[in-house]
Amino acid sequence: MAVKILTAIAFMLSTAVQAGDISVITNPSSEFEKINIPDLRRLYLGRATESVPNDLHPVDLPEGSPIRNSFYKKVIRRSPEQMQRYWARAFFMGTANPPRTVYDEKEMKQVVSHDPAVGYISSGKVDESVKELVVE
Repeated sequence: MAVKILTAIAFMLSTAVQAGDISVITNPSSEFEKINIPDLRRLYLGRATESVPNDLHPVDLPEGSPIRNSFYKKVIRRSPEQMQRYWARAFFMGTANPPRTVYDEKEMKQVVSHDPAVGYISSGKVDESVKELVVE
């Protein structure tokens, strides 16, 4: 029963990220094609994951950005306030560093297109400079 519920939740989240107004992106030369919700969540929480290449690093939009707030609500399932507390604690304990933060979606595409990185932007802003990942 619990497996069915978790599967349904994962499907709803992946549908929200893919079909919604947010696209998860990476470098167009990356061989990385898809990512599942739990791995994406771990990546953005600074936790290691075996199925994501070690050289991929997460990139964030600025705090207060509606796209960032939506991404964290749908994918990470934490509010901006919860994330501030999480990163303050992780930084203090030396367990993880927060994702690099860029100024806007234009800079997000520039960084992701040149670095081994994962980011997110409005779906309507995806172009040939980045590769949209399939979120499972």
